Amino acid sequence: MRGLGVLRLVPPWALTLASLALVLRGVDAVPGLVAGTPRGVSRHVTLEAAERRVGFSILLPSYFPEELVWPPEEIATAGRSVALRFRGRDAGLALVLVEGPADGGVSATLLPRGEPFHTVDFDLGGRPARLVDLRLPPDGTWHELSFVEAGRRVVLRFRGPSELFLRMAESIRTRGRSGIAP
Repeated sequence: MRGLGVLRLVPPWALTLASLALVLRGVDAVPGLVAGTPRGVSRHVTLEAAERRVGFSILLPSYFPEELVWPPEEIATAGRSVALRFRGRDAGLALVLVEGPADGGVSATLLPRGEPFHTVDFDLGGRPARLVDLRLPPDGTWHELSFVEAGRRVVLRFRGPSELFLRMAESIRTRGRSGIAP
């Protein structure tokens, strides 16, 4: 008889624990909702802080066009991926530079999937590369250039003239940060 009393307590305890877990998950999401940051994404003030978070030095181009504003307006990490967002000096130009492990790719949280409608595979200074035209709601058409350098997948998603970003991509090598910071 005593065993039946204990069994009657199991459903309320299970319900209480499940409710507590749900409340804690909701409380955990509040800072991201307030800041406008998706779950699992961390924002950083400096490149060095982002590098510490992902565990590698961020590859940056030695050529940085005047048409883009330095420093990045946003530096974010998710898992082992990092994203740098740059705005253009005019409204039609923008760049998102994302890096992650070559074998695992880049985080979809940092680089949302778009609808590809044109793809070209080509050689980028001795490295296989792919240029994809994407439809991304609500912004319209973007171009995405991806290749592997130093064991990392590098993706440049941009709006603007392809020649500008191809030159930028060609200058990304494992050689430091020369020529980009003012």
